[in-house]
Amino acid sequence: MLKIPYEEIILKIEAKTGLPQSEIKKKVEDKLQQLYGLVSKEGAAHIIANELGVKLFEVTGGKLEVKNLLSGMRNVELHGVIRRVYEVRPFQKENRQGKVGSFLLGDDTGLVRIVLWNEQADKLLELKEGNSIILKGGYVKERNGFKEIHIPESGSLEVTGEIAKTEFKQIDYQRKNIKDLSEEDQTAELLGTIVQVFDLKFFQICPTCGKRAKPTETGYFCEMHGTVTPKNTAVLNLFLDDGSESIRVVCFRRQLTRLLSISETELEKFMGEPILFDDKRNMLLGSMLKVNGRIVKNAMFDRLELIASLVFLNPDPTQEIERLKEKNQTTLVPDHPADEEEPSIDSAEEFVKDEDVVDE
Repeated sequence: MLKIPYEEIILKIEAKTGLPQSEIKKKVEDKLQQLYGLVSKEGAAHIIANELGVKLFEVTGGKLEVKNLLSGMRNVELHGVIRRVYEVRPFQKENRQGKVGSFLLGDDTGLVRIVLWNEQADKLLELKEGNSIILKGGYVKERNGFKEIHIPESGSLEVTGEIAKTEFKQIDYQRKNIKDLSEEDQTAELLGTIVQVFDLKFFQICPTCGKRAKPTETGYFCEMHGTVTPKNTAVLNLFLDDGSESIRVVCFRRQLTRLLSISETELEKFMGEPILFDDKRNMLLGSMLKVNGRIVKNAMFDRLELIASLVFLNPDPTQEIERLKEKNQTTLVPDHPADEEEPSIDSAEEFVKDEDVVDE
């Protein structure tokens, strides 16, 4: 099934019918009440669109740009440049085993991860950064709120040329006020004050692939590498307030150590004696933080959150003043993939508890 964000459905209905958003949303709420418990808000919006004769999906396949990808699309064709290639890894899950690999593909509108399985994964050995390629026959899935294109056996990859890495187009982290963020925003840059810092949450990862290692009766198990001796790492949740609203910021591995100015090895001392983290917590509270990251929807609490990709504690105020004088600012996407920044989890919600919620 094709998935399209709720706000985007509302915008499409508004554009094609001329109805104000307030009226459209009222129709959606009425439909939710009418079909209480049977449909989601997005489902109700789909029904309203259909009743109003609005076609939400003009294209469900063929040649597309990254920004137009929707979960559920099939037979997708995409032209772009390889930004990074990751290693092929074996996996074992219940009665299935094989190998999987991926790479990041970019065009003028954004980045998307391309996933290849088994024999298709062998093609990664022939690919390198800077290759210009044409991808055909892929299908779009969603993981952790981000879209991926998976290539089935019938799909194809064709290298058509090569460009220099310096020619890669920069991806914007647009500075925004927290109150102006929406589900349509994939990335953003925020500047605010740290108003709440939660306890460090430790977990175990596979030392080979960095994915979450799950405890079993006999030890720890990685879906790709079987029984492993895990490595300890941590995640930190904090709330950032910019005067317009506040938002939860989730910091994994690299950005956590950058935020605390410590190494990953030094993190483990807090695991044994969590009271030692109080000094770091007090240091962070009230500090200014500039953070680039990806906007995700936390379904558990029905709110937007930001997964940190690059943090700057107490940024230079002079530079911020100069920035305000400029109309546009772009920042390169950090040179590491999402699963290296979020190595452990299927969803950041796994590390959210009721007591973590800021009083509002």
